[in-house]
Amino acid sequence: MGGTLFLDTFAFVLPAALLLLSILPSAVFPSPVFAEDLTPAVSRDSYTQEVRPDAKDDKGELAVTDGLAIVTERSNLVRVAAYNPEIASADVDAARAGFYPSIDASVGEARLFYQPGAIFGSVQVPMANKSSFSYAISIKQTIYDFGAIMARYKESMLSADTARLDLDRTKNLVALNYLYACFDLLETEKMILVAQTEIKQLRSHKDTAGHLYEEGAITKNDLLAAGVKLSDAVSRLLSLKNQRELYASRINSLLMKPLPGPLLLVDDTPALSYIVTIEEYWLRAEKDRIELKVADLQTEGLTLEEKIKKAGYYPKFYVLGGFSFAQNDYQVHEDNWSIFVGADVNLFNGGRTKAEVARVRHSMARTADERKRILDDIRLEVQKSYLELKNSAEKLDATAEAVTQGEENLRITRARYEEGEGTATEVLDAIALKTLADTNHYRAMFDYKRARAALLYSSGTDVAREYATHVDNR
Repeated sequence: MGGTLFLDTFAFVLPAALLLLSILPSAVFPSPVFAEDLTPAVSRDSYTQEVRPDAKDDKGELAVTDGLAIVTERSNLVRVAAYNPEIASADVDAARAGFYPSIDASVGEARLFYQPGAIFGSVQVPMANKSSFSYAISIKQTIYDFGAIMARYKESMLSADTARLDLDRTKNLVALNYLYACFDLLETEKMILVAQTEIKQLRSHKDTAGHLYEEGAITKNDLLAAGVKLSDAVSRLLSLKNQRELYASRINSLLMKPLPGPLLLVDDTPALSYIVTIEEYWLRAEKDRIELKVADLQTEGLTLEEKIKKAGYYPKFYVLGGFSFAQNDYQVHEDNWSIFVGADVNLFNGGRTKAEVARVRHSMARTADERKRILDDIRLEVQKSYLELKNSAEKLDATAEAVTQGEENLRITRARYEEGEGTATEVLDAIALKTLADTNHYRAMFDYKRARAALLYSSGTDVAREYATHVDNR
């Protein structure tokens, strides 16, 4: 009898409970919609799939902006940070569970050593079976808790937004570091070209000095000086080539490729760009920097947390209903329905709620001051990048003229030396000046590129998107 009644009751109660679960929370508390949800979803596979080089990449050739698209989606740092939004999304689901009723069920069988009974005068009357089967199902729904569940749900959504922003910040930082690595590599390649040109010029000078020495026009000291300078230039070239290999391995690491693999970078980044006023960059940074957005979300989250803690001062109202069955041959009704409306309230917990509210308020004050500090640091960062960009742009103009002057000076000095009017020292100095002019020009060029990337990052611009837009509009 008990088993049959249990199945009949369970068949009635379970569908009703499931229907309640399906319509109540989804109608009153819809799932959160984030701004990122409006864009095509990116699956976890996009962060974990192997980077497969295309036909051009078989030779190691790679455009800088193409590499940006790779590192901002598949680098190790991005792949690790990509887990945080998924974790936060699970926390949102957990917080949303507070809107649903809790359903509990129990079933069991009791076996007693003594059969329960009662004494009526001189007669002992049994009151329950010595062995009995029982089961119960109950549904408890919170009616009102002074906004604690809703605040906890909103707080979890803010945490999810923060995780998404942190992923974007990580991508932007990875893009900046990748550009730095590319510019270091490209600058080193230019330094290698400068060193090779210097070696070629020194060898030419050494050959000329050798002929003049054989003719007795110069002393052996001039020939030896040319050899020493040539040896020094070759040594610096070897160091530059080793440095180039190190920078290439660094980029391959960011691209998730084997470290010693071939790499031929194609620089498709803009040479020069329009610069607005520093005030404009400050406004952009204050509006777009992710660190400030995260600080604002933290402040909003602490406000919700304060509401959650304050709810501990007040009662929590709920309704509890259920059905139970206990096998008892001596009881009129073995099964029973129940409904109960009640409230839970904490009367004393040693001042814990008060302390938790105070802690949240102190955290809010600290976050406000921390936001001010972050804003000051960002403004200084923008100013530093802005001044470096202007300085390197001016250096580019100055060094371009110096390169032309160095070439002309070397041509004149070499002609005078070959005609016997100049000295070997003057030729070596002219070669050194030409090398210095070329070096300064290329250094200013890549200082400008680094400063531009830094200014984009410090002003809150999406670095990868900005460079991709430049390529598309070219």
